[in-house]
Amino acid sequence: MNDYPKWEGRPACEGIDTEFFFTEGSYDNLPMLKRICNNCPVIQQCFDYSIKYAVSGYWAATTENQRESYRKLHNIKPKPIVPLSVYEIG
Repeated sequence: MNDYPKWEGRPACEGIDTEFFFTEGSYDNLPMLKRICNNCPVIQQCFDYSIKYAVSGYWAATTENQRESYRKLHNIKPKPIVPLSVYEIG
């Protein structure tokens, strides 16, 4: 079973439309996303999760490409994300 994020604290993005963080291609709101993430009390937890798992979107002030570069540099292979619906079967 996957470890879905359980933050110790309240993330700064809580309550913000997730569409801003999960866009196709470019991030038109990058300055706003950086501000939100860089002022977040759980940014380190978010970063650790986003490196450990193959998440898409903008996490912990990083893009997918930035996380992939970090993983390559540190020889980290991310775990796949398993949708919650898989666990609801049965």
